[in-house]
Order: sequence, then C-alpha cells, then structure tokens
Amino acid sequence: MKLTNTSESQLHKIKCLLYGASGTGKTYSIRELPEKETLIISAESGTLSLLGTSYDVSEVHSWEEVEENLQSLQVSENALKKYKYIFVDSLTEINELCKDHIIKVARPQLKGKDIGKIYDDIMARDDWGVLLNKMSRLIRGFRDLPFNVIFTCLEDWKTDDKTGETIILPSLNGQLQKSINQYFDFVFRLIVKDSGDSVERYFLTVNDGRSMAKVRGTWDKVIPASWQYVINKIEEIKKEYNKGGSK
Repeated sequence: MKLTNTSESQLHKIKCLLYGASGTGKTYSIRELPEKETLIISAESGTLSLLGTSYDVSEVHSWEEVEENLQSLQVSENALKKYKYIFVDSLTEINELCKDHIIKVARPQLKGKDIGKIYDDIMARDDWGVLLNKMSRLIRGFRDLPFNVIFTCLEDWKTDDKTGETIILPSLNGQLQKSINQYFDFVFRLIVKDSGDSVERYFLTVNDGRSMAKVRGTWDKVIPASWQYVINKIEEIKKEYNKGGSK
C-alpha cells in the first residue's frame, strides 16, 4: 500500500483550462509566466502574440507529436528540473489533430464490407467514442504531470432550439464539451470588455448560469486576467490549509 499525506497535495499547483473567444488574449496571457520556467506546447498556427519573448516552444502538427510531448514530460528529469509551467495551446486544435489521426491512421480498414459508405474525411459513428477516449486519456496525462499545467481552448456558443437559451462552453466535440470541467481544479472563461476608450480582460471563475467555470476554494466571481494573481491566490489558499484553515 502506497500512502501519501494531504500536506503533500498538489493544491498549490495550477491545473487549469482557460477558454475564450478567438483573439481575446489566451496565448498572450503567457507573458505573466516566467520565460525560463515555462514550456509552451503549441498546436496553433504561431506564437506571434509572444513576439519579443524567449519561451521554449514545442510545435506540434500531428496527434503523434502531441503524444510524444506527453510521454517525454512523463519521464524527463531534465524537464522537471527546468520547468514549472506547461502551457498547452490549444485543446481545440489538439481535438482536431486527434480527429484527423482517427480518420487517417486509427480507423480500421472498412473497404469491401457491407456497412455503407465511409468517407475518408468524415468521422464515422464509432469514431466519436474513440475520440472521447483518446482525448480524455491525453488530458488526464497532462493534468497529472508534476507541473503547473494550463490548457487553452476556444469557446463555443450553443443555443437550445426549444428554449432559446444560450450557453457558452469550451469548443470541443461530443460529451467531452460538457464534461471537460471534471478534469481540472480550475476552469476560467476569458472575457474582454471593450468600452472604446479602454479594453478590460478578466477571468470568470464561477458558473454564471450560462458560462462554464469552476474553482477550488473561495474566489471572487471575476478576477483580473492575470496568472500572477492566480498564483498568488493559490499560495494564499495553501497557507490557510497549512495553518489548519478551512478555505
């Protein structure tokens, strides 16, 4: 039997999903993380918003490369010594890489079987279950790394045809879209308010009835869009626990 102690909890580690509309500054927010201690795993088209910085970046262009990055971080002692933060940008693009892998690599050869037409560029019914399993395992794998881990994701607006109610969720496919919050201690939605004279960015931390959001502990409903603020807040919570507090 392997025992641990609650004092060794990774509560002070950030295990977070940050989602928001395109162009709101999700990648740009990395600038608050220390350059020498942060590794960016980028499935996006580029890191132009980080121009002038010197972060280590691992660009991934296939599902295989995403898995290779995870496997490397799981066994690399050098990475553990060098990095404190792993920033995965973005889960939406990785979801697309996974779908592409399923269609072109993992799908069984179905030609010649009387099961109807299977298009080379379209997901078949059974493929969606494979997608959920692959993505879930990958997310858990990154989440369980001994680093602060932050995923970004685009947002998706869903309208109920019957009620007309609109909800805002991370832009993912199928069941994962609604269950993604179970994998993280923190789910923030990045919101931008442009008044014309100024632009304000903040993280929504609590579900407001239409946006997915989640935190551990007691937080304000909205906080500055600042990773340094988040880091400081988590350190405060950690100190309260160490003192026997109840937060």
